[in-house]
Amino acid sequence: MTTAQAIRGIAYWALFAWLLFLVARAPRNVPLRAMAVLVGGWAIGYPFALAASQGQVFLVGDPMTSKLIGYLLSLVGQYGLVCFLLFMTRPAAAARRNARLQAAPVVAVAAILVASTLTTPVGLRAAAARMPTEVLMNDHLSVPPSVGAFYFFANAYTLYAYAYGMVVAAGYVARGGERQLRWATALMAAGLTGLTLCFAVAVVANLFQLTENSAKVPAVLLVAATFAALAGIPIFIVGVAFRSVAMRLAAVGVWWRHRRAYRQLGPLWAALHEEFPEDALGRAPSPSWRDLLTLRRLHRRYYRRVIECRDGLVRISPYLAAIEGNLDSVEVIARRLPAALRAHADGISVADRAFPVVLPGMQGLDADVEQLMALSVALRES
Repeated sequence: MTTAQAIRGIAYWALFAWLLFLVARAPRNVPLRAMAVLVGGWAIGYPFALAASQGQVFLVGDPMTSKLIGYLLSLVGQYGLVCFLLFMTRPAAAARRNARLQAAPVVAVAAILVASTLTTPVGLRAAAARMPTEVLMNDHLSVPPSVGAFYFFANAYTLYAYAYGMVVAAGYVARGGERQLRWATALMAAGLTGLTLCFAVAVVANLFQLTENSAKVPAVLLVAATFAALAGIPIFIVGVAFRSVAMRLAAVGVWWRHRRAYRQLGPLWAALHEEFPEDALGRAPSPSWRDLLTLRRLHRRYYRRVIECRDGLVRISPYLAAIEGNLDSVEVIARRLPAALRAHADGISVADRAFPVVLPGMQGLDADVEQLMALSVALRES
């Protein structure tokens, strides 16, 4: 096993483990489950296919059996790809109906692969397992019909799955939809186009082998197919990750704004908390261990600080109003606030009636926080 092959296998299993974790958190997310099936087929089938390509056995049977297991798992993964695109771009009822129909080709091709493996002569099974698509495409070998059928139908279904997924993805883009999903689907359609072109060339080459035709695929098409696959795979992966990454970046942006507001509210919160420590929301249940690994912990602290600042201002507002003058700006309130807090600490009696303090000009939490931040900044500067 080369270093590149080891890295590829580790990447498959790491991605599969991450998807299983996500599925455990959202078990009703059907597209996510379908993506886990796709990557699971890659990850579990990879050691079987790798051992077979080297003429070795992995766990059971002979090299050709390992090749069969690897290809069957690949079929399941490609069916997962079809289901992923269906459930992501179509209504649930239509997606389920189409997914049931798409299961039929998988079963048919799996039966052909099993029959081809069983009918391959014993003396040729190790050599047949070592025949990757590249060998069949470049060297016009005379192969038994069972071996030719094995590779032809395996590649033919792969071509079908990629082409069908390309059509589904392109159809969603043409119909329009949610912006981020449309961009993600367009990238997946572009990636699947490259993979479709690659396997179209592979299927033609396999067909020449199967029919013992003397024609060969031109070298320029082989090179073009290779580059199409090399470009299509990363583009497709970017498309799959696009929406998730975009949402995560948006979440990071919100986290950064909350962090900035949390820090800027510090002077106001400290002054109010010192006088009204009983208003602290520290008695709330502590966050779970999962929150500590996400962006939620800062959000909890941010909302608590905003609420505590507003509660403190409500309680100190009668003392602010008792000082002569208008409460017409945050600068004025910032200058009066220390005196009002001292009056409360000294137990001075004032009217037991709250007054509006630094109310926002429009509705919404963000507008309220902007006013509180302005007061906090003015308090710090005064």
